[in-house]
Amino acid sequence: MVFFEISASVGDSIVFSSVQYQTKTIIVAQNHLQEEINTIVLHPRVQKLEEVKVSTIELTGNIDRDIGVVELDPFVDNQVLGLPFSDKPQPTVAERRIYTARSGILDLPINYLSGKLKKLKRIKALEDLDAVVQRGEITFNTTFFVDELRLPEDLITDFMYYCAKDEYFIDLLENSKRLTLVEFFQKKVKPYKEHKELD
Repeated sequence: MVFFEISASVGDSIVFSSVQYQTKTIIVAQNHLQEEINTIVLHPRVQKLEEVKVSTIELTGNIDRDIGVVELDPFVDNQVLGLPFSDKPQPTVAERRIYTARSGILDLPINYLSGKLKKLKRIKALEDLDAVVQRGEITFNTTFFVDELRLPEDLITDFMYYCAKDEYFIDLLENSKRLTLVEFFQKKVKPYKEHKELD
């Protein structure tokens, strides 16, 4: 209950308004002025909303089943929007360092004479070699190398480094020639074992 005083004369209109209550208007009469207490009752405003559907899709809670029911918006990228699009892979850290070392008027001669450029190129060559070896290791399951090629599991990585010396190996990996790769591994494993004196 709220108590307040309002200065008013007979015939004045007093409007009571609030977001949560219905608006009530009272025209001041003589009896209102004579009584000390006038009680004004406000009624709550009820706003009935139309039925709201959160979703027309009935989900089961099983992600495997529900994924086929939900429509997904298409993936938006530069190409879809008609903006300039580059499908070139981002340069690696080593490539960016080499670019920076060669890009300035003074940077190139200083980095060349100090040997920094040569060092960065060696680092990049090692990173490229590691990437080739890792790709070679995952081309087939470990059981292929152990059971088929009769290689100890701890020498698979070393065998990949041995294979990576051959440029043909890199070409096979890049073009995903799996059958030819099997033949390549079978051909390479014999001289590798002789080199390691395994058999």
